[in-house]
Amino acid sequence: MSASVAGVIVAGGRALRMGGRDKAFAAVGGEPIAVRTIRLFHDLFPQVLVASNRPERFRGLGVETVADRFPGCGPLAGIHAALLATRHPHVFVAACDMPGLDPDVIRFLLARIGGADAIVPRWEGDVEPLHAIYAARCLAAMEVSLRAGRYALRDFLGTIGVDYVSEAELRRVCGAAASLTNVNTPEELAAVGGRFEEPRGVSRDPGGELVDVLDDAGRPVATVTRGEMRARRLPHGATYVLVFNRRGELFVHLRSPDKDVYPGHWDVAIGGVLAAGESFDEGARREAREELGVALEPEPLFPLRWADEQTVVHGMVYRARHDGPFRLQPEEIVRGEFLALDAVAARAGREPFCPDGLAALAEYRRRWPAGTNEARRLVP
Repeated sequence: MSASVAGVIVAGGRALRMGGRDKAFAAVGGEPIAVRTIRLFHDLFPQVLVASNRPERFRGLGVETVADRFPGCGPLAGIHAALLATRHPHVFVAACDMPGLDPDVIRFLLARIGGADAIVPRWEGDVEPLHAIYAARCLAAMEVSLRAGRYALRDFLGTIGVDYVSEAELRRVCGAAASLTNVNTPEELAAVGGRFEEPRGVSRDPGGELVDVLDDAGRPVATVTRGEMRARRLPHGATYVLVFNRRGELFVHLRSPDKDVYPGHWDVAIGGVLAAGESFDEGARREAREELGVALEPEPLFPLRWADEQTVVHGMVYRARHDGPFRLQPEEIVRGEFLALDAVAARAGREPFCPDGLAALAEYRRRWPAGTNEARRLVP
């Protein structure tokens, strides 16, 4: 780990060539690009910063987020914000849409730190200012450029001392081509095997899906769109699948920041809203396929009623066992992991969790305390 360099992800663009969709959370190899980059940066750097004006999208990922002091002024403003927040004399900066960032290539660049204000690769006839190192002393020059309305990074480089790394040098480093690849269009994303994943039959706008409205006894009395159900806080059906591995650890996951309820919260259960006419068992199996990419036969345990200011649910709690690996659905899940139940409780004391999922888990633990024969049967 480099003790004198912070890792910075610039994630402030509008992604117009990607149709406005957030490139940072496109999945490559089944993992959102931003999640992979953050994991890599935690291995390389003592401080990890994300320059973004949408900090809620990175909640729970163990990073510091910084907002532009000069909004709407492009990547230069993001780097400026990161330099204001860093505790280190240098930062390594990468764009949020680089799925193949390579630690050896980054270390190669870090080894060149010296008297230059920036270390910038040359690649395929151009320069790569968003796969580069900047010294904190650049801050004043950046502010001068921003206040003067000169926002282009390439123009800014002409005002400071830059160590340009030749393409010939870089090509001698294994992994350079992948590390310097970014994805700006759907075609470029497809070329690296990535996509914005949406399960077959699911609307891109979940608000248009049809759901049943339930009476106090849980019987369907009307069918409305999911958007109307949310807007009017109508009672509906939902499933909660507690997924354990063979060690008795529970799979927890971080929900997408785009979810219509509890965005960016941790959740202890796989599941979701029942489609119109769908049974609890059908919904539980479907959610497992969509969210985890595996076929499960969840075991029904007990019903759950939940109501708060956001939602009213007639639910069914299930248990399933699987050791992974899972193919997580990036539209729904940012990342996940197995945790011991005590570790789940500890995290829930520090970070936001979906309260209905916690209620399901609390009832599960009340009915089957750890160590009882039934608990051992349910969690082999």
